[in-house]
Amino acid sequence: MLDNLEDVAGDGMPLESHLKGIATILGPRRLRSPILTMGHLGTHVVWSILNARATLFLQRLGIYKSFVAIILMAGPLSGLIVQPTVGVLSDHCTSSWGRRRPYVFMGLISCCFSLMCLAISSSVSYQEEGARFRPFTALIGILGIMGIDISVNTLSAAHRALTMDVLGPEEQDIASAWSTRYGNAGSLIGYMLGLLDLPKIFGFTGFSDHLALLCICAIVFVLLTHASLFVFLRESVLTNPNRPRTLAQSIANIPVDLYRCGRTLPPALWDLLVIQFFSWLAWFPVLYYAATWVAEIFSLAHGHSAKEASGKTKLGEEARRVGSKALFYYALTGLVASIVLPWCVYHPTAARSLAHTHYESAPQNDTELNDLHTTEQPENDDDVHNGGNDRMTCSITNASRHQWWRRIRQGLTLAEVWFLSQIIFVVTVMFFTCPVFGSKSIRGAIALVGVLGILWSVTMWVPYALLGILVISNKSTTTGLQPATVDLRTETGTITGLHNWAIVLPQLVTSMLSSLLFLLPNLLFESSTAESLDSTGLLFRVGSLCTLYAATCTFRWIRTHDAAVCR
Repeated sequence: MLDNLEDVAGDGMPLESHLKGIATILGPRRLRSPILTMGHLGTHVVWSILNARATLFLQRLGIYKSFVAIILMAGPLSGLIVQPTVGVLSDHCTSSWGRRRPYVFMGLISCCFSLMCLAISSSVSYQEEGARFRPFTALIGILGIMGIDISVNTLSAAHRALTMDVLGPEEQDIASAWSTRYGNAGSLIGYMLGLLDLPKIFGFTGFSDHLALLCICAIVFVLLTHASLFVFLRESVLTNPNRPRTLAQSIANIPVDLYRCGRTLPPALWDLLVIQFFSWLAWFPVLYYAATWVAEIFSLAHGHSAKEASGKTKLGEEARRVGSKALFYYALTGLVASIVLPWCVYHPTAARSLAHTHYESAPQNDTELNDLHTTEQPENDDDVHNGGNDRMTCSITNASRHQWWRRIRQGLTLAEVWFLSQIIFVVTVMFFTCPVFGSKSIRGAIALVGVLGILWSVTMWVPYALLGILVISNKSTTTGLQPATVDLRTETGTITGLHNWAIVLPQLVTSMLSSLLFLLPNLLFESSTAESLDSTGLLFRVGSLCTLYAATCTFRWIRTHDAAVCR
């Protein structure tokens, strides 16, 4: 970390900032990434439990489905507001704990309290099942769900910023891979806990509320997995000696800080946000409706309408079980891919002499920049007129001659793996959901979800790795070596907040698009014909077109920002 970094206040005036100390993690170097990213395991256990149980719990409380949908919108809305807010505020935090850990601590306290509220509400409602609706019990449960959304988004914002604060550019890819591994493992743990008979395992013969015990298990996981951040991590401390901001000033300046930071982002980062936006337009339908779609395919394959998949019949129970089985394969293939793929990818900071994905840290000061320009100048004018161009042409020819062999030997880059995953996404969705190839194949539906698990790991790994590399490097190789007006490393929290907007906004668009696509068959056809149509598969295919556009943007990103430029 730098000892002296220049910040810019929300009003545009320069504000001198200092980071005292060096951010370090105690322990061997190979364990830095696993220790720093362990918190993702706990947060994904919480997410998986909430996603699997929230809807059923709210319906058990007697809340109407239309109001349930409004409550569940707290997730994307909190991501839209909370993560940028936490990112900006933590960038200016002057706590002796560092910039991020105070928000990790507040997120932990809020998460545990919200889980306890959900557990209490579930336990009371379970004991009162069949009784009249009690608003106070429902209010506690709703506040618990909304509190979990807010607290987990707070933890996620702090996690992503910490990765860029503490680790160097050469560690960003493996740190992002560990985050993905922990996320997939957390989803598997949450899924397995949901299948276990917890009251029997814990010996609670007189207590049979499964959701309450799940909440207690989630509290244990989230506390244990975040303990390493307070035991092994030492953060740099931010001080603003000239004009320190108060909390009220920081909150008031959040929109200004986000706008200013967005204007100073280099082209490589802006292009990355555009790719993320269109990629997530296709991913949210998968995350929302994958299990439901498999259940509907199961019902259609047995000659029944899709509504049978959501009914309380024997066929409906079996259909939901097949959908849960597909999600298990989805999480399992994702976990295996997150372990295997990082070892097969070209390291983005290695072999700097090759013309291939060349990232390097930005110059730290003017002296370093001048030295770099000096080393690039020819020794005398004769070199320029006589032999300089010949040597340059010879070097380029030799590099081009051996480039493809070295590329095959060393593997694909991060961006190329991302591009390949997007193409596979489009091909598999079109193949398995298109009626020409049999839209009523149960095995095909499960296979599609399993393949998407692999691609999901790439989506959760590569973009965050590229984001960290570009932010820490403070430049892409195509933007030259001129230093940025504002050092991006002082605003990692704000940048992650902007990046999260590129993920959350597609979720809101997808919600409206899915409602329209589900409504169209009922408007165009008779009810019996509309129920026999695979409207969810149609939603997947429309989303794959967005991924196809994202793939073209990724291809342009590779050609523009991923190739090394010797300067």
